[in-house]
Amino acid sequence: MTAGVVAVKSLNLRDAPSGALVGSLDKGDGVEMFESKAGWTRIATLKAPVRTGWVASQYLSQTVAAPTPAAPPPAAPPMPDDPAHPVTVAGGKAITPDGRAFASASKGGFYTIGRTSLAGWLAGNPPPADLKPSAVRVVRAISANEGLLEAVNSYDNSYMSFGLFQWTCGPAGDPGELPALLARLKAASPAAFQDCFGRHGLDVRVSGPTAVTGYLVLNGVVLNTAARKVQLRGAAWAYRFWRAGHHHDMRACELSFAASRMARFLDAKAAGIPVRRWLTSEQGVALVLDEHVNRPGHVPGTLQAAIAKLGAHDPVNWTTVDEARLIAAYVLARKATNMTDPLRRAERIAEAVHQGTLSDDRGSFQA
Repeated sequence: MTAGVVAVKSLNLRDAPSGALVGSLDKGDGVEMFESKAGWTRIATLKAPVRTGWVASQYLSQTVAAPTPAAPPPAAPPMPDDPAHPVTVAGGKAITPDGRAFASASKGGFYTIGRTSLAGWLAGNPPPADLKPSAVRVVRAISANEGLLEAVNSYDNSYMSFGLFQWTCGPAGDPGELPALLARLKAASPAAFQDCFGRHGLDVRVSGPTAVTGYLVLNGVVLNTAARKVQLRGAAWAYRFWRAGHHHDMRACELSFAASRMARFLDAKAAGIPVRRWLTSEQGVALVLDEHVNRPGHVPGTLQAAIAKLGAHDPVNWTTVDEARLIAAYVLARKATNMTDPLRRAERIAEAVHQGTLSDDRGSFQA
């Protein structure tokens, strides 16, 4: 992307090169410039509500961004626990080494919803440089349906759930996504991994750098049975994961790992055509990612049911209106499944569109 500014008094915004008029921009309006072809440039406005479309390239001027002031260093995570400063339990609460309650006891484990939303963190921190802005916007939109950055749950049948998408270490002897998240942290920031987990004897076993599941390893023992995983329910491990959720590098890794999930379904075929060709708006991709997090086995079957209901064929010449029809059918198809609260989840994503933080324009999602 390139930053630009409107150079004429009034600039028509169109839905396609030489397409229908959908609005206008004023002189001095800032834009992000994407692809250009045949004298037209696809843009997104920088101020809310975000609008996207095509404008005549000759009426845009490229800008050079002013140097960004150096950001303050990320805040340090809470102090680590050690034998002299242990995690304790009192009155049904887990207590940090410096005496603060951070989680509640429940059913033999602990839980805390956390405090920091992805949107809140992004307000003061740049996303990882390798993530496209579209991917960040999609993950940010559906994070409202999932967890906060330092959320922890160690009382259910997965023994430890953590973070933005509530990644788990897997029930009983099954692998889980949480080890794969930690493997990404270990590769991206060995110092952060050592500070958060390695110092306590925790490691990971995954099949490779792009693995999506694996096992935790504690003091050399693979946690691949219920009997071995149950120790993760203790207050100390709840604290260690909660503490890790405060680490800048862990938060960046949570966002990257969440965004990488889209690669698992964009090329999957629904009615013989890849998902990425049916749904090309940020809203459409967000809805599929939302279902994939909640019910991965339903993707892309639910979308295929919506396509059949709509009687759709090849979407090659679709407009934003055509995609909106499919989205409406898809939201109803999700309601017919056992997905958790599908309508309310879809409404929260639609709210992001209304607020201008997510686009419903066809072609707005850039992988």
